[in-house]
Amino acid sequence: MSPGRPPGVEFHTFTVLARCPRTGRLGVATATCSLAVGARVPHVRAALGAVAIMAIADARLGYMALRLLELGHKAPAVIEELVKGDPYAEYRQLGVIDADGFAAARTGKMNRDWAGHHVRDDYIVLGNVLTGEHVLDAMEKAFTADPAEDLEERLLRTIEAGRDAGGQHGGQQSASTSTGPRSRTTTCVRWTRGCRRSATGWPPGRAERPGSRPRRARG
Repeated sequence: MSPGRPPGVEFHTFTVLARCPRTGRLGVATATCSLAVGARVPHVRAALGAVAIMAIADARLGYMALRLLELGHKAPAVIEELVKGDPYAEYRQLGVIDADGFAAARTGKMNRDWAGHHVRDDYIVLGNVLTGEHVLDAMEKAFTADPAEDLEERLLRTIEAGRDAGGQHGGQQSASTSTGPRSRTTTCVRWTRGCRRSATGWPPGRAERPGSRPRRARG
């Protein structure tokens, strides 16, 4: 018997996970119509992996994914193990990229249209409740435009391209980047179509946590 819809906040997002082959750094950038997306969706640990738990997110799955990577599982095996242990797997969207560049993603059949993922060498773009697959196409184009740029800048450009291509139905209210080696997450809220990064790297807005300061990407 089906367990029904899972509890929890819906994080219908578009997201990029990536590994820089030059530096080995890992990161996630994500945007959503909900607030405080950085609290649930991205999970990054330097020299280990980057994980995104989306749609109806459960942070415990992110922690479990990192633990599986610690135990030696590669990204495809991590996805398999998460699905095995999650009765609500069809409601979730998952992405994992490991320190060796192996990447895997899964879009559960209960994700709302448009939903899907593109898995490539060293990066993944994925999303749900999007205005169409063209959003992921625009994100890919932005991410691959200049491989010499720092990872943070490429992540930011990618998520901006997704927004400007139409993003999600209903728009976006928050965005987050998380990168190694310190895996510090910064989030900006009220991130709307047409809004551009300020001199600090993010659009003007309230930081997710008191005292946190959005950081300008180098480049």
